[in-house]
Amino acid sequence: VAFPLNTLGHAILKSKPEGERLEQAAECFQRAYDIRYRRLGENHPETLRSKYSLGMIHEERGDYPEAERIQREVLQQRRGFLEEDHIDILHSLNYVARALERQERFAEAADIYRDIITRGRARFGVTQPSIQWFHENLLSLLRRQDDQEGIRAHYVDYLDQLDAASRGLEVDYR
Repeated sequence: VAFPLNTLGHAILKSKPEGERLEQAAECFQRAYDIRYRRLGENHPETLRSKYSLGMIHEERGDYPEAERIQREVLQQRRGFLEEDHIDILHSLNYVARALERQERFAEAADIYRDIITRGRARFGVTQPSIQWFHENLLSLLRRQDDQEGIRAHYVDYLDQLDAASRGLEVDYR
């Protein structure tokens, strides 16, 4: 029951809900979390996935401090059983950075984005979809700050990495 509820919540979120539809998504995520918490325990990966989704709801509602708090909790719990460069750790860090960015804590958010890009490239390569998403998030932050030099430097580096990857060259991403 929890899996379809979580999936339904994400489908509603992807439709850019407002008002009642956002609350419907929140209800789906909360019910999925409650079921998983009772049946699987607090630190089970699926329970944490539902908790992570609840953090996304708080971000959509504009409650960025609560979104940050939840995403940091999920991050700490995941660190209990996952390696630091596991994709779920990187995704948790990405959502912490998003919450920081929305609170206009740009330097902190940019540092996290750069860190997860570096770690993600080293583990998965530059073409992995999540790594590309992290790049877009950093570029979005730089655009919000009108940091033209930062945007240019990041694009040059990113395009160099993509070019090397397309030619099959070994790249040191660190």
